[in-house]
Amino acid sequence: MDLFQEYKTHFILITIIVLNVFIGEYNRCESIKEGMGLGGIFKMLKIIPKLVICLGSFGLMILMIILWMIQCAVMWLPLFLLWGLQFVICAITKFLNIPNCFLWYVMEIAGKLFYLPFFWTFQLLDIIVKYLLRLDFSILKIVDKIWWFLDDISHIFYDNGGFHFMHYSDEVIKRCYTCKIGKFPKIPKFPMKFVTAFTKCVGK
Repeated sequence: MDLFQEYKTHFILITIIVLNVFIGEYNRCESIKEGMGLGGIFKMLKIIPKLVICLGSFGLMILMIILWMIQCAVMWLPLFLLWGLQFVICAITKFLNIPNCFLWYVMEIAGKLFYLPFFWTFQLLDIIVKYLLRLDFSILKIVDKIWWFLDDISHIFYDNGGFHFMHYSDEVIKRCYTCKIGKFPKIPKFPMKFVTAFTKCVGK
């Protein structure tokens, strides 16, 4: 009997201790919200799809950037080098032609300097007409139309008589002013939409 009473006492004491531990842990979790718990597991399960999508978007972005760089190296770079070579040849040619073109350059600069006071006068008159008189009228536009009209007449004379009175001769223009370089090669379109998709995924 005494032995039974002793074990009974031990069982009751152990039961009380265990209940106190469980109750204490329950109260502690409720008050400070520590530990993973089922809520934390569900939150992780919700994050996993977004993480997978963002990682996939990042990988796709890197792949597209690499493909874009390869496209630039294979398709654009040779065209750029050819364009650059033409530009250098043109620049060297024009530099070597400076002695033969110097007189034409001086005449062009002198003509622009001679016209400059008239240009400033027309510009001032346009400001007065627009802001003081409040009229929708431009002297510079009229002057430009006159110049284009004279240019058209010059082309008519060239087509019929073989000479310009508004331009240098074709030989002078070709030697001193023009180069067959071609247009700057168009750079392949950067895959910006993949970068935007990745940044949007991260920003959510």
